[in-house]
Amino acid sequence: MSVAVVTSDGPIYDGFWGLLRANETEDENQRAVDRHTIYRLASISKLTTVLETYILRDRGALNLDDPVKKFLPQLSYTPEDDPLTFRQLMSHMSGLGRDWPPGDSSKAWPKSLDGAGPPHYNGLPFPSHEQFFDAIAHNQLIVPPYTYPIYSNTGFSLLGLANVAASRAFEGGDSPQTHAELLQRDIFDPLGLNGSSFLLTEINQPHVAVASMVTVEADQDFGDATNPAGGQYGSLSDLTKLMQTFLNPSGPKSLISSYTMREWVRPIHVWFDDFSEVGALWEIYKSHDSYGRSQKIYQKFGNLAGYHSAFTMNPVNSYGIVVLTTGPTVGIIPLINIIIENLQPAFGLALENATRDLLVGTWLSDDGQGTVTIVLEEGSLFVTQFLLNGTNVLSVMHQGKHPTKVPLWSSGEDEFKLAISPEADGCLFSWVGLDGFGYIDGYSVNSLRVTRTGNDTILHLPATGTELKRPYQSYPSR
Repeated sequence: MSVAVVTSDGPIYDGFWGLLRANETEDENQRAVDRHTIYRLASISKLTTVLETYILRDRGALNLDDPVKKFLPQLSYTPEDDPLTFRQLMSHMSGLGRDWPPGDSSKAWPKSLDGAGPPHYNGLPFPSHEQFFDAIAHNQLIVPPYTYPIYSNTGFSLLGLANVAASRAFEGGDSPQTHAELLQRDIFDPLGLNGSSFLLTEINQPHVAVASMVTVEADQDFGDATNPAGGQYGSLSDLTKLMQTFLNPSGPKSLISSYTMREWVRPIHVWFDDFSEVGALWEIYKSHDSYGRSQKIYQKFGNLAGYHSAFTMNPVNSYGIVVLTTGPTVGIIPLINIIIENLQPAFGLALENATRDLLVGTWLSDDGQGTVTIVLEEGSLFVTQFLLNGTNVLSVMHQGKHPTKVPLWSSGEDEFKLAISPEADGCLFSWVGLDGFGYIDGYSVNSLRVTRTGNDTILHLPATGTELKRPYQSYPSR
């Protein structure tokens, strides 16, 4: 097992347990796993498939709502009433079945589940392109597109093939011809992911972890039609690098922009259990911070018989967790939950301390006509005093009422807005009215901005051109 806890600056914890070859007993053939040990990633392969889709979209090769048939005219499906788009495929919303071509369960059902699952577990070899498209043509969609998510390895395989076709249509004949070649050019090489590939070679084979069971998985060739859904190899070192770019998409090695990352890291479907959601690949569930506030945890899990993995990200507190294991099914989800439960208070405190250092305290203008007091309560920012030219601004915003505090919402890097929030309405009134307080010279009157120059920190009220400074002793530190 290999485990890392990652921030945008790199891993803050690496842990390794066990031996590289669990299927061998000879001591001379054994060594401990490390950061560069290579595992089969199973469905975490889908992560780089979606990343490639966004790279191509940003490059202009495709639109997420393009029908994939635009690039794969041989695609046929039943019923063909609605288009199948890139966005549907990357979010399991296409209606395509889980593992096509499906195995034959006629001799097993109802006595067993033989014939179920992906190749090779369903008794079929990994399909060729022709077999893959033929299976889609001869099996009916499970539900119409955009009904609800149906987990679909088929859909992600189709997404990978559509990426290649879109790239070739955009670039011409010199564009990569396979999913593996496309990812090597656009992701693995730029990020230096030296342990990432889809085939074993003389170079990477000595570093591959082998489980004690179903050892054939270690060197299987999933084929170009199935690689996008589950055929990738990778190491803790590689996934750590990838996680860093996700946590800091404005960094120099990021393959997509901050805009694209914000677009990607959000739900597309919310399940009725009020706990789990689905994004563009993401398996999202709700956790809680130290104050009981809900936080979305974005994850992708990968499972084969002998390999189990997790790529988990908390965008609010800006950290990630990577787990790679071999062996029989293990409790990866409980393990992730334990790690989050023990780490979350520390990350929450670090965020609080940084926020307190930036904002908390009483801010005064040089002419004495402006006063703003900002507090941090249970991890949330509030303005408790806002006086400008003798006027109680909080009272004006509340139309004559006298609130004790008003929430302060982040609206960008070091930019904030006052958000009126009647408790009975939750966030409804806040987001509806966030930009409803008027403008002066292009700035909304409820906007605040912080700048730092050397040791000086200034709070700006851009609508009125007011600058406020905070006496050192006016804010607490920890």
